[in-house]
Amino acid sequence: MAASTPTSSSAPAADAARARRKRHPVLRWIGIVLAVLLAFVLVSELLGWRYLRGPIERYASDSLGVPVRVGAPFRLHLLRPPQASAGSLWVAAAPGSQAPFLVDAQSVLLRWRWGDINAFRKGEALRIVALQADRLEAHVLRTKDGQASWQFKTDPNEPKTERDPPKVERVRLREAAIHVDDAVSQVKVEAHARMNESAPRAGQPAASAPAGDAAAQGDFGLVADAQGTYRGMPIKVEARSPQVLPLLDEDQPAPLQVKVEALIGRARLAYDGVVHDPLGARGIEGEVRLSGPSLGAVGEALNVTLPTTPPFNLRGTLRHTDPVWHVAVASATIGKSALRGEFAYDPQPGTPKLTGTLAGRRLDLADLAPAVGADGKPSTPPPNTRNGGPRVIPDRSFDLPSLKAMDADVRVALDELNLNTSAVETLRPLAGRIVLDGGVLRITELQATTAGGSVTGSTGLDSNAKPPRWDTDLRLRGVDLAGWLKGARKDTSDVNARSSATKLKREREAARSGDEPVTAYITGELQAEIKLRGQGNSTAQLLSTLDGSARAVVRNGTLSHLIVEALGIDVAQALGVFVKGDASLPLNCAVVAMDAKQGVLTPSVAVLDTRDSTVTLSGTIDLKNELLDLRSETKPKDFSFATLRSPLLLTGSFSSPDVGVAPGPIAARVAAGAALAAVAGPLAALLPLLDPGSGDKEDNCQALVQQSDPAKAAPAKAAKSRP
Repeated sequence: MAASTPTSSSAPAADAARARRKRHPVLRWIGIVLAVLLAFVLVSELLGWRYLRGPIERYASDSLGVPVRVGAPFRLHLLRPPQASAGSLWVAAAPGSQAPFLVDAQSVLLRWRWGDINAFRKGEALRIVALQADRLEAHVLRTKDGQASWQFKTDPNEPKTERDPPKVERVRLREAAIHVDDAVSQVKVEAHARMNESAPRAGQPAASAPAGDAAAQGDFGLVADAQGTYRGMPIKVEARSPQVLPLLDEDQPAPLQVKVEALIGRARLAYDGVVHDPLGARGIEGEVRLSGPSLGAVGEALNVTLPTTPPFNLRGTLRHTDPVWHVAVASATIGKSALRGEFAYDPQPGTPKLTGTLAGRRLDLADLAPAVGADGKPSTPPPNTRNGGPRVIPDRSFDLPSLKAMDADVRVALDELNLNTSAVETLRPLAGRIVLDGGVLRITELQATTAGGSVTGSTGLDSNAKPPRWDTDLRLRGVDLAGWLKGARKDTSDVNARSSATKLKREREAARSGDEPVTAYITGELQAEIKLRGQGNSTAQLLSTLDGSARAVVRNGTLSHLIVEALGIDVAQALGVFVKGDASLPLNCAVVAMDAKQGVLTPSVAVLDTRDSTVTLSGTIDLKNELLDLRSETKPKDFSFATLRSPLLLTGSFSSPDVGVAPGPIAARVAAGAALAAVAGPLAALLPLLDPGSGDKEDNCQALVQQSDPAKAAPAKAAKSRP
């Protein structure tokens, strides 16, 4: 009886425990399930979720709308910073792009953010935190209709939408081959690249980096090269950077330092600077060097309107941190020209636009000669040239690019413009404005100085007309002839285009006084106005259709006495001048007014009047056929002995001109002398050679000046136009 007491007392406790277990079976099973699930997740996370390779392939394929294959070994981690690694990754190209695939990579590591994946599903560009691969091959292809290998659709039932290319924040590639064929931008290249981290890999000291690691060997972290075509032109690019693509921050992106050497068509480019967001669109900034056989070669590469020139070399800085390209040219040598400038090129409008300032120490007009067909090569003679000589005026078509490829507004400020002719001096300085709008090129606000005077006006080309239409409107005011015309000066002259206005005036006054020896055959202040227009695609065509007028007046000038007597064939006075020395004859007036009609120049007024003689010019200059038919006649004002007084003739072609004497007046004087000699003796034969002179003083000079002086004609026209 005593032994049964404990047994009976423990039974209620056991029954209570069994009751409690029966009351909470659900909680127990929930705990078991959670523990199993937690263990499953932890084990799967540790093992890398290997069994999810198939589902991930199917999910990626459904999301992108193209097949995706993930090769073993596969590892996936979701709980720590999400990443996936695979033995290989193959992504098909977007339908319709005609690319064999988009990406084929080996030994791949991919890191992402779940927020970026969610944004991608909503239509934004796919963003990847990091991408690593031992080898990668990609096909970046876009057809003319815009079908691109990287443009996917998220739902097969939805229409395909335009997407930006995937953006990768960090890339490590041991070897990459990228095939680019973009029919929209006309780029077709084969690119190869190697990218290596300069820092040691995780868990590995720098000293133990592989022997082939470029960074450990002091080589560049990025080495890339590409060959192919751009806009149909061959290109070759080599790029290097001392670092791999850095981890980019959207708010404060770290720039990539690069060196690039490229050959695009016939232009060679070298760039040393930074690239902001190389996989985005933040642009570049650095030093640039350009060289090539012609500026036109650069225009071909950049789709910019530039003229054909001799070989050039350019150095400056390039900036493209927004859609506008900015170029600051520190120095540019083009043939003999030395230029500089700052320009901005905006490709955004329907027609791209170039703006800026062109400056420089010197612009040699010969460096633009190839653009207008003036390369010095002889041309085929025109069929009606009398002597059959070669053409003097270039007849080659203008080698100008399309003036509709872009618009432009460029200010010009040059220290010197060399006109490249032995006839006249340079213009210094020269300023103006170049405006290109809708295929119409105009140079306006032209202002230049030379030999104490000024040159102003405008000129233009309308390429919309067929053939192109040219026009020019130039005005010369107060230009010293002796300083500007090289051929007008003797070797003893010490004036030129750079002489001060004070010195030039002093030389003119000394010449008019006759106290100093003659240092220039003609002196004076030139006032001129030129208004001409024409049509054609070469210099010869343009001049053969020339219409308009040119007027000039020389004030306070002189003319060589020897030249005056030579023009009048006054043998006695010319011999006397030669013996006692040349002298400057003050000009009462010097007026030339010429009209142009369909390439034929005709002087309506051409008079040089001195106290000794009056010289007039008549005839025509045929620019179309390059023929001369001019007649110079001199009327003496004083008594002359042994003068033939016969007009001088300038005829023939431009390449082979003929200078002669009109035979009629000379024959008449000789015949009269012979008749008098037969009747009155030998001395009577000299009577026809005596010229008493007209006795006129100015030959109505004031009226001619009033009629033809451009400086006075402009105010008069303005006064007439007022109401």
